[in-house]
Amino acid sequence: MNRDSFIGSDGAELWSIRKGDGPRLLVLHGGPGLSCDAYIETLTPLFHDFTVVFHDYRGTGRSSEVEIGSVSLDRIIADIMSLIDENQVSILGHSFGGGLALEIAATYPQLVDRLILVATSPAQDYGQEIAENLRKRKITPEQIAAFTKWPPQSDEEMAEAAIPLIDVYVANPMESGRAVKDAFGKVTYHADVLAQLGKEMRVWTVANRLSSITASTFIAAGEHDFLCPPSQAFRMGDNIEKSHVEIFEESGHFPWIEQPNEFFPALRMWLDLV
Repeated sequence: MNRDSFIGSDGAELWSIRKGDGPRLLVLHGGPGLSCDAYIETLTPLFHDFTVVFHDYRGTGRSSEVEIGSVSLDRIIADIMSLIDENQVSILGHSFGGGLALEIAATYPQLVDRLILVATSPAQDYGQEIAENLRKRKITPEQIAAFTKWPPQSDEEMAEAAIPLIDVYVANPMESGRAVKDAFGKVTYHADVLAQLGKEMRVWTVANRLSSITASTFIAAGEHDFLCPPSQAFRMGDNIEKSHVEIFEESGHFPWIEQPNEFFPALRMWLDLV
């Protein structure tokens, strides 16, 4: 295990950690506004085959505090490029991190060897489908109250609202939901970063540049993910030439936690073929 730090695009000191042994795999975690702790804890099967690199995005976790005005998608991507350092790398991106991974793979295709996209989408232009998916879920009064507080006004409010909402994001709250809550109960929450990046994400898109991605790409989605549903996985698969789509039937937004016994073997099988 190697704890490290690196200097971001504007001199900010950013926290990172490396685990495992093998070719580099850069993990870009979900959020925005979270630290990477849940991913360090739950992606341990990858440590056997890769040197897995995690980091806390600027303004979050153990990375140094920055002016909130310096938190932007462009700046975070520039930070990640400082970490990549012009060396080819494989990338795993989940949710928000998947968007970052798509952006990097489309803009710098020569630097991305293999791309693993988990529960993500190439744009935020399908709000009607998200609303319809939510209508199909049985949402409790507590969850409705949490949704009404989103986006939160403080870190404490964000942490308080996030955990009850996990049940909406998973396929089986009574079983896999507990594992997701345990993992994400260990992250730190940053409401100002969420608010800052949320405005950008509403209009962000890489959908028209998916064909620029040349990396071999594994696309994973949960059948019950209301936010990044299988339709978005197939949308990416239809436009990324060397891609494979895998749908996990008993998962929502966190298939590697909800169905680890299916997710990691499926990923391993794909890795053996590319």
